[in-house]
Amino acid sequence: MTSLIYSPIKKNATSSGFSIIELIIVLMISGIISSIILPNFSKIHSYAKKNAIIQQGHSLQYALESYFLDQGHYPKSTSIRDLFSSLKEKNILKKEPKNPYTNTLYSQTDKSGLIQYSVNDDTSEYLLQMMGKNNVETLFECNN
Repeated sequence: MTSLIYSPIKKNATSSGFSIIELIIVLMISGIISSIILPNFSKIHSYAKKNAIIQQGHSLQYALESYFLDQGHYPKSTSIRDLFSSLKEKNILKKEPKNPYTNTLYSQTDKSGLIQYSVNDDTSEYLLQMMGKNNVETLFECNN
């Protein structure tokens, strides 16, 4: 049988390989799959960071209450670094948590995941707030 299209490459029964069409189809399928998976991965990653902050908030609340039971008052801290130092000094906090957004220790200048702590010495009340991405959303808030 003669071919209608002349091809300088002769095919024999033992030649193997992929045609351009097959490669294009594989690339298109890969692109479609990745366009479905990548946005979901981003959402899962963001959700995990939020949950880490909420879990750390509960742990910090527990540590504050333990400090109160031991000392009769809440830590008088002006910064989050002082708060963690007070809790570590009394062996209530073993190690300082890391900010999931920056993967460094928390500080007062965090652009995301900021922790705000204040205590009223007269009423022995405290307020603990833990913020989310870009410090826009309050993810965890507790007081006594």
